[in-house]
Amino acid sequence: MPILMPTPEYEVDIDFDESSREWRKNKHVLKNGAGFLYKKCKKNCVYVYETGIKCRKKQKIGADEHYCEIHFCGVEKYKDIV
Repeated sequence: MPILMPTPEYEVDIDFDESSREWRKNKHVLKNGAGFLYKKCKKNCVYVYETGIKCRKKQKIGADEHYCEIHFCGVEKYKDIV
């Protein structure tokens, strides 16, 4: 019979108002509460397609990477377009 060890309890103190403010810093609110869009900077995405063509979309603001919202998460939705 295995010996069961008591699991430690952790104190959780999350300020959801502060979290929401930080999350919204790099977003634009759409009209009529339809959602959010990432703010863009003036520089282009650094992603290069297999054909050698550079992505021409604008980079996301606040991201450590220098990619647009399509290439930021590694998902290439529009691969067939280029």
